[in-house]
Parts: sequence; C-alpha cells; structure tokens
Amino acid sequence: MEFNKAKNNFHLSARKSAAELDAFDLPQSLVINEAIRYALTENITFKLSLQNATNSRHVVAARPAGYRTFAPRMAMLSIKVSL
Repeated sequence: MEFNKAKNNFHLSARKSAAELDAFDLPQSLVINEAIRYALTENITFKLSLQNATNSRHVVAARPAGYRTFAPRMAMLSIKVSL
C-alpha cells in the first residue's frame, strides 16, 4: 500500500481574547492536525484527517459571549469518486 500524500500541521501561538487588544492575553497552545490521502485507483481516493490530535483544551476566544474552547479531537474519513 502506497500513500501518495501526507500533511502535518503544527500550530503554537498565543492568542488575543479580542481583536482590538494590543497584547496577547490568552496562553500559548499547541494544536496538531494530521491528514493522509491514498489513491486506490485513478478514480477513487480515500482521505483520513485528524484534527487536534493531542485533544488539548484551550481557550480560543473570550468575548463577547464568554470563553470558547477549541474543538475536541476529531477524525474524518472521506471517499472521493471521480466519474
């Protein structure tokens, strides 16, 4: 089995609770997203994605309606069929 594409995204950054702030007031956080694609045939492709691989919980916004946390770990499988 040969995988023809893999993608890794690592995000490490501090955040602002509101865009108009001059300083970053939310702590730094690490988010890891992964994806891999496999072409079964010329017309059929599978893709497996994993978002927030470490399942970290961190605040991404604080205003106007209170704190919101990042999405939990999520896996998605998709199948693309070209006719």
